[in-house]
Amino acid sequence: MLYNQIIPEEKIEKLKRKNIIAENDRVTLFFDSSTFLTVKKGIVCTEDFLICFDSKVIEKYSFNDIVSLKFKEIDKETYTYKIFLELKNNEEKDITPKSASNDEMKLIVDIFNKNILRR
Repeated sequence: MLYNQIIPEEKIEKLKRKNIIAENDRVTLFFDSSTFLTVKKGIVCTEDFLICFDSKVIEKYSFNDIVSLKFKEIDKETYTYKIFLELKNNEEKDITPKSASNDEMKLIVDIFNKNILRR
């Protein structure tokens, strides 16, 4: 996971080429769940949006519609957790990156809730 100024410019440009972010978007958080940061699947936060993407689908959520991200335990025996996006319309969406470790997911949720959504 990369945060603010340490995101390589080449990754920002690739996000733009794939129409995941707009030309003038400023990326504040970037999680790429691929092995070599190939920008095939992950989560991006800009100044106004949380964007979940994979090679086929791009889902964009305005911060105005988001209450929070939640890190929830799904199965105690297998130590399985997921990330859920809580929206103001009482909808909850599973946005768990497929290859993210529990520690990475917890960090995404903490950074988002403390530093991005509450700015």
